[in-house]
Amino acid sequence: MQTFLLCVVVSIVFYLVGYSSCLSTYYQRAEKKEPFEAKGKIYRMVEIQVKETE
Repeated sequence: MQTFLLCVVVSIVFYLVGYSSCLSTYYQRAEKKEPFEAKGKIYRMVEIQVKETE
């Protein structure tokens, strides 16, 4: 049982490391305003400013 739990914990850790690595790649490309592909579609992130009106 301990081996199974260790396998589950290691799998979760590697999943989180891979997810954060992928997310940081998208973030770096967004900072440089480079387009990137996700699920077969090409995206480009842009920064917008929201102004409050009263």
